[in-house]
Amino acid sequence: RTVSQLYNVMISMYFFLAMWAYASVFSNALVGEIPLFDNSLGDYNVFTLIFALIVVPLSCMELREQVGLQVFLSVCRVVMAILMVVTLLAGDNGNNSGSNLSEAGFDGA
Repeated sequence: RTVSQLYNVMISMYFFLAMWAYASVFSNALVGEIPLFDNSLGDYNVFTLIFALIVVPLSCMELREQVGLQVFLSVCRVVMAILMVVTLLAGDNGNNSGSNLSEAGFDGA
């Protein structure tokens, strides 16, 4: 019984800290890209609230209820991967000799 309780505490801490990390990454990424207010702390709080509004209801759903959403998100992942490969190949323009970083503004300085 004690081992089971310890396991439950440890797994709960893991999930809590994982969600904290995901919220932090989500909020920090959006603060840098989509400024809403003059201070980044206000932006961070807004994006953390948006993350919570999405994740908390999903956390309360049973797996059977999430099937449609999970299939949709899986399709989106495949589409994003295909788009990344296509844009990489389109940007290559048939030049297989390697990239010329100085033309791109990266002169090593």
